[in-house]
Amino acid sequence: MQPITFRFVAHAILLLFGTLGLAGPAWSQSQIQKIAQPDKVDASLPNVLLIGDSISIGYTTAVRSQLSGVANVYRPPTNCGPTTRGVEQIDQWLGDRKWDVIHFNFGLHKLTNPRI
Repeated sequence: MQPITFRFVAHAILLLFGTLGLAGPAWSQSQIQKIAQPDKVDASLPNVLLIGDSISIGYTTAVRSQLSGVANVYRPPTNCGPTTRGVEQIDQWLGDRKWDVIHFNFGLHKLTNPRI
């Protein structure tokens, strides 16, 4: 596998931010689990992990589609919620797979609700 280039990373980030409008209002656990793993994995491609709240759930399939043939796109099989949950669960979400790009999008939950 060739090293990840800046162009690939920049392309991936632009795709992620370009699809923010695709978030759904609410996601069931079964819906999230269905999109966590790509249908097909190509071992010769880089692995991308999307970690985040419901907004990132909404754009996971669009990013996966746009990066088809470029990268394998995964996400944890859960709504990762606020940053505080991310700090608690990051090791579990990373697992033992080698990640070439990890994208975080936890939103601003902590800023708007200090009790979280």
